[in-house]
Amino acid sequence: MPKLYKSVDCLVAPSRGEGWGRPQHEAMMMGLPVISTNWSGNTEFMNQDVAYLLDYELTVARSLEPEFRHYEGHTWANPSEPHLRSLMRHVVENREDARVNGLKARAHVLEHFSTKPVISKVISRLRAITQKEQIEILDVPLRSGAVLQSSTPASVEGVNQ
Repeated sequence: MPKLYKSVDCLVAPSRGEGWGRPQHEAMMMGLPVISTNWSGNTEFMNQDVAYLLDYELTVARSLEPEFRHYEGHTWANPSEPHLRSLMRHVVENREDARVNGLKARAHVLEHFSTKPVISKVISRLRAITQKEQIEILDVPLRSGAVLQSSTPASVEGVNQ
């Protein structure tokens, strides 16, 4: 995959929606400029400062081919073809701007979405959840009718017992 990313000038992903946008994320990590729809999961790590975000209109999926019928009735993005053409032309005609954009994208993803920052976010979130659960269960009645006192360290396992 790194050879593939290194062989192109830009990743173009005019999708109707993304769970995360792994190809966009990988391309940004490789320092490539990325053109992608400004809607759905990829907007968690993409913004106007580090990517070329494509305009869209929301639409309801209808009259789909049999293999896509499970999307029937879902809302998804309809990427703007004129805007896509404009962004692609910009990348071709402004190669230095696109190169700098790709470098900014790499720095952004490394700072916020590489292994260490993600692990840190997960640990912080788990600590917050643990604290919240301990606080919320302090005054929960036990089966025997006793109540945990505020000074008693509590855990979900302890309450379940």
